Amino acid sequence: SAMLVPVLLSSLLLTSVGFAQAANPTFSLTISTENSHVKVGESIYLHIVIKDISDHDIRCRRVVRVGLDGLDMAFEYDVRTSDGHTVASVPVARPAFPAGKTPRLPCQLEPGSSVDVDTQINIKNFKVGQPGTYLIRISQRDLETRRTVVSNRIEVVVDGTGEGPTAQ
Repeated sequence: SAMLVPVLLSSLLLTSVGFAQAANPTFSLTISTENSHVKVGESIYLHIVIKDISDHDIRCRRVVRVGLDGLDMAFEYDVRTSDGHTVASVPVARPAFPAGKTPRLPCQLEPGSSVDVDTQINIKNFKVGQPGTYLIRISQRDLETRRTVVSNRIEVVVDGTGEGPTAQ
């Protein structure tokens, strides 16, 4: 039994070290917009780059809400006010698709390669009812590592006139 204690302790140590090492995500997300100034009620068009940052081929996911607003449902959208308060999303009816007929757009990426995705955030889908500065980022779960990958954050000004500088 004296021999059993060191063996159990070393097993516990190896197990806890294994759990402490989290796998790195297999992809990165980068977002940008051509116009960082929009009028209340206009859509914000996002350009998303999904890049394979692993050492092997990965599958990426896209699910477009065809016929509604073109929003890619494979991503979670985080819209906040400039002081960090979350802007609630407005529930939008998702189209009913027959089993197996969801408009999924699968893709496969080699290490170091990327795919460009253009989507839009319809301001009407978020409770952005007044002018102000809004911070937007997206995220997606990495199915291989089970980690959530979060994009960079962009700033968009929503005003009543739609005039102002555009992002470069």
